[in-house]
Amino acid sequence: MKLAPIMVLLSMVTLAACARAPEQPNLLLLPASPEELGAFTGMPGNAVVSVARIDGQDVVIYFADRVSEQQLAASPARICASMEERLVRYEVEEIGQLSGLPGVDKLIVTCG
Repeated sequence: MKLAPIMVLLSMVTLAACARAPEQPNLLLLPASPEELGAFTGMPGNAVVSVARIDGQDVVIYFADRVSEQQLAASPARICASMEERLVRYEVEEIGQLSGLPGVDKLIVTCG
């Protein structure tokens, strides 16, 4: 009877060794100064809230009222060029109300 708890523990360890390790999300945040974020995105540095690479896509959160249409249109190609890649596609999502930050949009860039 004294072996029962030990056997349970050993079986748990053995089963745990067979389980796949949880996959880490492919996420890279780019902590940088406003000037560096501006240079990377082509947007004014004070407009950029954050830049991250998530599963191979660059995601830029920015204040829409601080970015001109020309800056927004040029930003995806600039981001890809900085990584020596070409622009595959991009999209803009309005997320202000959902994010709790009114006036904030999300630029999703796919390079290849």
